[in-house]
Amino acid sequence: MSRAVPKMQRADRPSAPGLQPRKPLTPSNPDVKLLISLARVDVESRWCLSKISASDHIGLLRAVRDFESMTVNEVVHGKQRSQDYPLHALVKDARERLVELGLDDRDIIHRLRITGERRLFGFLEANRFYVVWWDPKHEIVPSHKKHT
Repeated sequence: MSRAVPKMQRADRPSAPGLQPRKPLTPSNPDVKLLISLARVDVESRWCLSKISASDHIGLLRAVRDFESMTVNEVVHGKQRSQDYPLHALVKDARERLVELGLDDRDIIHRLRITGERRLFGFLEANRFYVVWWDPKHEIVPSHKKHT
């Protein structure tokens, strides 16, 4: 006899533009260390990691080392270092690129703030952060605040 397996529920989509989706469910084991993966990295867009400067590369490696020493819970709920965005909040080029990559089947994208304007964008699944883009100029989800 087989048992029915309940379907996984996706994060609620906003019902109208501008509404924020609910915070995604905390992974099943938020006390495990975060792992950074390049398995889904975009190597052909303007936000490709290959376009990183040498000094930004050093800062990124230090930040990744720091993130991987933290639990998922510490990263997701700590000191404004991470945030989720609904896909509709991304600039048009980024949304179109997700379609090309086949990664538009999600409701949200996650970002890790490296320093100031510099961010990594990707998808958080369980304890893995799958890097998609390097955004050194804060272009993917532009801020309307000064100096961010």
